[in-house]
Amino acid sequence: MPGSENGRRRKRSLSAEEKYQIWLQLLTGELSQRGASEKWNVDPTTIMRIRRVGRDGALQALAQSRPGRRNGSDPVDAELRAARAEIYPSRHG
Repeated sequence: MPGSENGRRRKRSLSAEEKYQIWLQLLTGELSQRGASEKWNVDPTTIMRIRRVGRDGALQALAQSRPGRRNGSDPVDAELRAARAEIYPSRHG
């Protein structure tokens, strides 16, 4: 295997965007784990880690998500609430 030592590939640093692209290719079935490893010239364990971290991150984000609700930290939302309170003082919200 070119660029390998003892059957392992050399370390290659991937950007977050590249990792996301690999994760999408794995998710959609465009590439297998082996195919991704070969295409991106990284060790298969790197691909397995990207897949695991992507899955765990997605599950964590979905668990914290509340569909239809906003967290209220958006400055535009705060400004809109303030304007509504000024226009409709008798309403709460």
